[in-house]
Amino acid sequence: MTQGCILEFKNISKNYGKKCIIKNLNLNIFHNEVIGLLGVNGAGKTTTIKLMLGLETPSAGEIKLFGKNPTNPAARIHIGATPQNIEFPEGIKTSEILKFIHSHYPNPFPIQEMIEKFGLNTFLEHKATKLSGGQKRRLALALAFIGNPKIVFLDEPTTGLDVEARKLLWEVIKEYKNKGKTIFLTTHYLEEIEQIATRILFLQKCEIIADESVEGIQKIANSKLAKVSFECGTQCEFDNFNSIDSITKNKTNYILTTKNSDQLICELVNNNIPFSNLQIKKENLESAFLNLSKGE
Repeated sequence: MTQGCILEFKNISKNYGKKCIIKNLNLNIFHNEVIGLLGVNGAGKTTTIKLMLGLETPSAGEIKLFGKNPTNPAARIHIGATPQNIEFPEGIKTSEILKFIHSHYPNPFPIQEMIEKFGLNTFLEHKATKLSGGQKRRLALALAFIGNPKIVFLDEPTTGLDVEARKLLWEVIKEYKNKGKTIFLTTHYLEEIEQIATRILFLQKCEIIADESVEGIQKIANSKLAKVSFECGTQCEFDNFNSIDSITKNKTNYILTTKNSDQLICELVNNNIPFSNLQIKKENLESAFLNLSKGE
């Protein structure tokens, strides 16, 4: 394996019958990364994570996790994971699950630290199957991190979490990355992932079509576009403008898209448009995602 590489995909393909899910995927994941896997529903994100965890077998190619097959216990001892759909055994309490998973790792975090970090105090003696969706998600996240793994896989980890709990998770991820650990996750909360990701993978039509930093993804997806919005109480005419791509009007509010916001502002001034409450919003990860998803 490449030096410093945690996980390696070599020409990985996955088919279910005649349906292609993943095709000829080559990918290396390293220490000290926060990787966001993006793609529309059904693009193969969950299948990709299952392949990484050894829960699915590739139809072709080779996967190495810490230099070993992902099903090898010697490799799995260094990972933590939270699936998209959470299920717990019947009859077992929150506190009992924490102790059970904690016992399987050689150098785990203290149980009490995970209880406090993920806010589990109020339902430690509750049966795990009786927890609310948000409580189950908090518990699942604590279990993913409790073993002090070198890499954590999170499949839609904020599903069912309130705003406060989501904010807590992103802080935990930042803290974990600062320790030199790696997090690999899928999520639909794009505004949040662009604040913490060091790398974005975009999965479309069975293949990774982009493997870039957040800024790199924005450039690929036409990041020159910006939205210029303002209020104007009079009817605006834009016949003399050369920098406008599209115009949207809602009563007195105008939204103009442009590839040159500086030129557009000059044109507004030179044409004596009486604007107020001017705002300029550059392309973000969400709009980049939508642009890359066109034709999916």
